[in-house]
Amino acid sequence: MSSSSNASARLGRGKVAVVDDDDNFVELMTLVLGSEGYEVVGWGKDSEPVSFIERERPDVVLLDLWMPQADGLQVLNQVKSRAETAAIPVLVVTATDVPMRKGPALDQADGVLAKPFDVDELLGVVALATGQDPPLGERCHGSSPV
Repeated sequence: MSSSSNASARLGRGKVAVVDDDDNFVELMTLVLGSEGYEVVGWGKDSEPVSFIERERPDVVLLDLWMPQADGLQVLNQVKSRAETAAIPVLVVTATDVPMRKGPALDQADGVLAKPFDVDELLGVVALATGQDPPLGERCHGSSPV
């Protein structure tokens, strides 16, 4: 177990699964959320996303909508329609404004984050989704967009 995993386990903030085809984004989420005490697992594109979520049993999922390997809306629908995963909060994370216009297609999502978003917004939404109090105020003056 790495030192960041040890820190996550000690702080016990919860497990976040990142389902995104952008390895840089997955790495960034691992650094940001890991530094706040979350255990972060990234989807390894070599498996089907819903199987990955079932296997990992995260406390929350960050799900990209537009991936060449998987349709995020289908993944969302499958996760929310299966008894073993339906209660897992799914936060849709996307760089497009399409989710804002799609309405009913995203009704099953527990939240939508449009890229770029700031670190405080991310931490607040993930904290709420994992049943924790959101951070108070800004972590630093003028959070950086992610």
